[in-house]
Amino acid sequence: MKRLRSSRKRLEISDLGSFIDGLANNASAVVVESFINVSVSNLHLEDTVRITQICEEVGWPYSLFDEADQPCATVALHADFAPFRAVIVKPTLSPEILSVLTLTGMKQFLESQPSYVKWYVAGLAERIVTRSTLLCPWYDEYDFDPMPATKNPRSLVREYTSKRTVPPNVGPWLLVNPDTHFTASGAFSTWLNASARAVCRSLASEIDPETGALKCNGTPKLSIPIPDATEDLSLSFSLENFKNLQVAATWIFENEREAESRHTLLATEVARSGHPGTNLLQCFGEQISSSLSSAKIAYQMMLSDVSKDTLKALGDLRKAVTEETAKMTDVTRQLIGGVTAAMAVGFGLIATRISTNTNAWLIVAVMLLVVVYVSVIIYSGTQFISIQRQLRADWQSKLYRFLPGTEYEKMVSVPTGRSEHTFFISAWFSGAAIMALTAIVLWLSVKDDILPRQDIPTNAGASTSVTISSPSFSSVSSLAKISNSATSVISRPVKAVEKGSIPSSQSHDPGM
Repeated sequence: MKRLRSSRKRLEISDLGSFIDGLANNASAVVVESFINVSVSNLHLEDTVRITQICEEVGWPYSLFDEADQPCATVALHADFAPFRAVIVKPTLSPEILSVLTLTGMKQFLESQPSYVKWYVAGLAERIVTRSTLLCPWYDEYDFDPMPATKNPRSLVREYTSKRTVPPNVGPWLLVNPDTHFTASGAFSTWLNASARAVCRSLASEIDPETGALKCNGTPKLSIPIPDATEDLSLSFSLENFKNLQVAATWIFENEREAESRHTLLATEVARSGHPGTNLLQCFGEQISSSLSSAKIAYQMMLSDVSKDTLKALGDLRKAVTEETAKMTDVTRQLIGGVTAAMAVGFGLIATRISTNTNAWLIVAVMLLVVVYVSVIIYSGTQFISIQRQLRADWQSKLYRFLPGTEYEKMVSVPTGRSEHTFFISAWFSGAAIMALTAIVLWLSVKDDILPRQDIPTNAGASTSVTISSPSFSSVSSLAKISNSATSVISRPVKAVEKGSIPSSQSHDPGM
């Protein structure tokens, strides 16, 4: 019952709008529609009575004024007081809904583009669902969520005048489904005329500042005159032509990042397919489908070139990651080899200290040299890692910006992180082992100075003598042999460093 009542009221509102539009088309009245009311002036007596009857049927309030602009009642209407002016108050349905009664008002609202998402339009048979707005019959219940705004066409089309004719957002003029079938009506024809003009301006390369003609850059450059504002494009554009225009515009503005390149390709194809003297209908109605097909082919060829460059960049990235992980593995291997040699020297010093009377300070000095050697290897590896991390951070935004963060992490951060983790674990264990060995060597070297010396027990009455002997020649010879062996063991990794087996910071690959 409620739906039947709404349908009946919708028909009554359409009758009121159609009657007022008929008076405006016949120049029998002057119509001005605002957001809250509709003013119909220069009315004859019969027309005024008819408007009051329909308003009473619909239940809308109205006011009447005579020729002297004085209020008058319906019962006091007389031909002598003509022409009359009727002010019809539209109901306030919702702050988010724009109610439109006449085609004259619809044209005004389409030009000004008020910020309403949903429009109630009298006389509209089907919903016009665009990316940004919904135009539907009165009291039509339909949930609508606008899509995100498209790329601003004004950033793609050059205009040299202060009054911009290109719309800032093409969303209100693009159908969500271009294949929608529409019943011919005055309301739809009014929207089609406004949409075709806005979309055609958005597809051009520039607007002529003097004539307003649409120019498409190509070989050669094409200038397309745009019809006068009084000409109705719905009479020349068929539904099939309008559908093809909608499909072409949707292909351009559906992806904001690629809109500029697609816009350039389509404008070039429009200029190539046209010739001097081609009108708007031929370029953007009859030939737009073939121009779109050519633009798509050119776009795919452009993507193929980009794909080749991308594959080359990914190949270079893979090579750089492989080289860095190999270098990091070499650094770790050199650390382990150096620590192994250092521990061999440390155990040799311990054996020398226990079995001979070698000078303690000489042993401590050799052990400290071993500690410095291992510390230099660890420091060199950490500096290499730090420099490579900085280079990766600097070059990622310049060379590999096209890679998403997750993909870059999978291809670069994870493998390099594993090799760095292996080095750090080896460095920690190596440092701990060398520190422990150093502590043992120091303890054996200084324990005689810390622990109290014990006297050797003797028989009572026996004479005790202490013999101080100088280091024997055999002790000095053994110390010399151990020192020579330690020097030769330490010198091997040092020579490897001098030959360049450990990568220096100057040879780092800047491509990472």
